[in-house]
Amino acid sequence: MNLNQIFLIVYIAFLAIMSLITAVLFAADKKKAEKGTMRTKEKVLLGFVCFGGALGGLISSRLVRHKTNKAYFTFTICLSLICNIAVIVILTLLSIGG
Repeated sequence: MNLNQIFLIVYIAFLAIMSLITAVLFAADKKKAEKGTMRTKEKVLLGFVCFGGALGGLISSRLVRHKTNKAYFTFTICLSLICNIAVIVILTLLSIGG
């Protein structure tokens, strides 16, 4: 196993962990919104999306129907997801190349 393959595995694990955390944050914020209690700040949610949690944010926002009407949320999630996929593709190509 070369260094690029290790980076790929670590990066995918990082994305999985961040996506899980982000999904929980989105679901918890939805519950808080329904109860009318103190909410998670939007910049915190978007920060987790941009820092590796895009897939979790996308799935959770659709499942619990949270933040789906805010265009900048959808745009940020999609852009971050595209960047995550691009890094995976690059790391995969590097790991194949040696």
